[in-house]
Amino acid sequence: MYNSYTSGLNEFKNRDLILKSSFVEAFSSQQGNINEMWNCLEKLAALGKSIENVSKAIEQYNKLNSDVLSFLEEVIKELEKVIKKLESMEALSIYKDVISDFFVDVRTGVGAGVWDKAESAINKKAQIRKSKF
Repeated sequence: MYNSYTSGLNEFKNRDLILKSSFVEAFSSQQGNINEMWNCLEKLAALGKSIENVSKAIEQYNKLNSDVLSFLEEVIKELEKVIKKLESMEALSIYKDVISDFFVDVRTGVGAGVWDKAESAINKKAQIRKSKF
């Protein structure tokens, strides 16, 4: 009876040793795969952070483009105003000689003293208008 227990125990130990060695062998081969999976997960996390940074950079770029476009639209509007003023000045420049001749005739007609006072008043009015801008 003792021998049967001993042989049963030895048989159990042998099976246990075989199972343990199979488990250790399987675990060792899987450990490389597990390490590889962890490396992949770390790289995936780094990739996610990089994508987040690229996304932020694209948002900043889009905002900057929007700001630049708004600024350029304002510049274009101001340039259009300047062009209109230049066009009106050009239209009035046609009458420059006629107006100059008219002033000479008026000066002659009213006299130099009266004309100087009128011209001074006109110049003061023009200066006041410029200062209000």
